[in-house]
Parts: sequence; structure tokens; C-alpha cells
Amino acid sequence: LLAICSNVMRIYPELGIRSNVGRGYTNTAALAKMGLKAITIDAKSKDPSAEIHWHRLTDTQDKLERDTIDRANQFAVRLLEEIDNNPGV
Repeated sequence: LLAICSNVMRIYPELGIRSNVGRGYTNTAALAKMGLKAITIDAKSKDPSAEIHWHRLTDTQDKLERDTIDRANQFAVRLLEEIDNNPGV
């Protein structure tokens, strides 16, 4: 699954997708503990100095960046297309 993610990132560099190894508890961690293949797709700001509001009181609609969400959605669609083209993943 990670190899397919990496391939999609390579094919579509204009999406600006970055790989990151998370250290926190996420839904992905729970699925991985059950032995399932899982990844998390989130939409972080392109601005590395931007404050992170995820799961905080400041996590409000006005903090959303339309372009960032659009890029995450485009990545998810292309990832699903690659998975469909690679049976057995």
C-alpha cells in the first residue's frame, strides 16, 4: 500500500503530497493493530510554519484551505485508481 502511495506521489508531483510517519494515535493505528493495511490522508497546510488546529478548540471552518483539501481529495482518487489497477493490494 505504501509503495502505491509513493508511486502516486511520483506520478503526480503537482499535488505536493508529502509522506509522514505519524507518532500519535489515529484510526490508522487501530486498524494496523488489527493486522489491516491502512494509511491516513490528511490535508496539512503548504505553509510549514502554519499552526496545526487538528482536534483543538481552534479547529474551525475558517482554518480550512480549499486548495489543500482539493489536493488531498485528488490524491485519494488517484490512489484508489491505482489500487483498482493493482489487484491483490
